[in-house]
Amino acid sequence: MMSRIIVILKYQWPLKVLSVVLAVSLWAYVRENPPIRKQLRMPVTFINRPHNLVVLSTQPEEFEVTVQSQRRSISESGLSNISLVADLSSAHVGQQQVMVEAQGVPDGVEVIFYKRTVTVTLDKLVSDERPVIAELRGLPAEGYRAQAAQVRPNLVTVSGASSRVRSVERVVAVADISGYSATAQLQSPVEARDERNVVIGDLAVQPDKVQVTVPITKLTTQTVLIKPNLSNPPAGYQVTSAQTSPNTVAITGDADKLTRLEYLSTERIDISHLRRQQTFTVNIDFPEGIESMGVGAVSVTVTVQRLPTPEETEPETGPGEPPGTGEEPGPQPETEETEPAPPTPSDADSSSPSPQ
Repeated sequence: MMSRIIVILKYQWPLKVLSVVLAVSLWAYVRENPPIRKQLRMPVTFINRPHNLVVLSTQPEEFEVTVQSQRRSISESGLSNISLVADLSSAHVGQQQVMVEAQGVPDGVEVIFYKRTVTVTLDKLVSDERPVIAELRGLPAEGYRAQAAQVRPNLVTVSGASSRVRSVERVVAVADISGYSATAQLQSPVEARDERNVVIGDLAVQPDKVQVTVPITKLTTQTVLIKPNLSNPPAGYQVTSAQTSPNTVAITGDADKLTRLEYLSTERIDISHLRRQQTFTVNIDFPEGIESMGVGAVSVTVTVQRLPTPEETEPETGPGEPPGTGEEPGPQPETEETEPAPPTPSDADSSSPSPQ
């Protein structure tokens, strides 16, 4: 057999010439028509993911590949059909390496990978029911006030990776009431937020919108006095003056509450160690539903004075005078003068001269 091949190579010179011609032609063609190459960055699509698992993260998120073809060009439509996929049919909870494949590659096109595996982390898919609170944004029209909002439905279902669902601190429906002068009824989007009040991504919320009803009422205003709220002064002292500056404040709020309000008090002022005079700056104590239209704090100047001791109130006694109550004797009652009684008949007889 070997000898036959040697004979062919030695004596079949036409075949030799043809081989050389073909080789030179192929070399010339390749030299004149080099392969077309394009660099692409493409995301990875996961297929066959178990229904009870969810993808937490992928690394890298995009792959860099080279698309190569011997044709004179690669059409954009042909490139758009190419996708990178990772099969998760054998995946489990936690981090793992998964092989990446190219799909939808046109004929005559080759996809060259620089990295063939993706690091993917999966977690268990869970659902939890959470209450919804309303978050109001903006201000109603001037002279109006927003009351407590009502949310319907007030419970939604949050679904996603178990670690993400556990980090949900609150579920919020955002309602913008800017410029409203009557009750607002809004379809508000729902957001799941963490303890830092940051929206958590990769979570599904059902329903994703709720109705938020915000009653808007007209405000009533009036001006009331401000009274200082003082503690007891030190023992042996009394408050002689407590002046508030300013002594009135303009307030607004519910009409029913305003009609029952006679004055506002300050926060408690401790004067248990005060000996003379001191000025305190304190906040006004506003009841729920009442707001200030001006100041929120006032200055209170408190003056105290020492009470006199019993010795200081007792008058001095003169020399030789016995101590007493210090009271001068009052006027003595006058005695009435009485006329002599008329003589009796026996007395008259005894006093008259006897007859001769």
